[in-house]
Amino acid sequence: MATKPEVGDAVVAAESNRFLIAQWDSRQLFDLLADNLGGDRLDSQALDIIKVPSAGGKQWQVPGSDEDIMARELEGVVIHSHAARAYWPLPYGEGSGGPPDCASADGVTGVGSPGGHCFGCSWNNYGTSESGRGKACAESRMVYLLTPDRLIPLIIRVPAASVGAWKQYVVRLITEGRHLAQTITRFTLVEEKNATGLKYSRVQPQRSGDLNEAETASVSEYTERIRPYLRTGFAAAEGLPELPEFPDAPEGEPAEENAPVAATAAAEGETA
Repeated sequence: MATKPEVGDAVVAAESNRFLIAQWDSRQLFDLLADNLGGDRLDSQALDIIKVPSAGGKQWQVPGSDEDIMARELEGVVIHSHAARAYWPLPYGEGSGGPPDCASADGVTGVGSPGGHCFGCSWNNYGTSESGRGKACAESRMVYLLTPDRLIPLIIRVPAASVGAWKQYVVRLITEGRHLAQTITRFTLVEEKNATGLKYSRVQPQRSGDLNEAETASVSEYTERIRPYLRTGFAAAEGLPELPEFPDAPEGEPAEENAPVAATAAAEGETA
């Protein structure tokens, strides 16, 4: 049975223990995971997914064991991310407002109608959206954020209107020679308006610091061991893609992906 290590058993010095995982021996931590799961897998369906609020909200709603917590920012280390896609045949406000006709948990293979390989799908092309600018099939990004106070990462669902800002942030880190998994990233929300004047919230990631040497070692070992649990999109039994759970298209949020990264910031705000 796994138990929390005493202070003297911490794997790094006290001044380096900004992250809770750094206070745990890796073996003990994953024994705890195995004990609590009782043999089940820890996959992305079991993790807390943080969704962007509607109508220009500027606070994140973070699930807790007792009650949800409202926070103006989320901060931690991104240990994993992958694309996800969803296609609604009718624009927001029309139809049943239910789940998408087609969805992809890994951004590669769609389940539903039309289904199949995402990169060859006609709805995955710019110019197919209702506005004629973006994609009819909206791409989001599932970002796995390990915060200082948690042993298991949260998932931030970065919606279509914010994917461009996310990609730009990642490219800037590359330009500066920084590794995403060694960078402390802060996520805030900025109020924007779409082409019809409806408010929506845009995700704004920014670097707020770096891990120290001891934290880098702890996070690196943790990431290597937990990442296989976080791979999503395929059901091992049948070898078929799983249908991901997608919310309704948020009110006011542009239901399409931004133009490529090379587009100007001003152009990004004009999606509808």
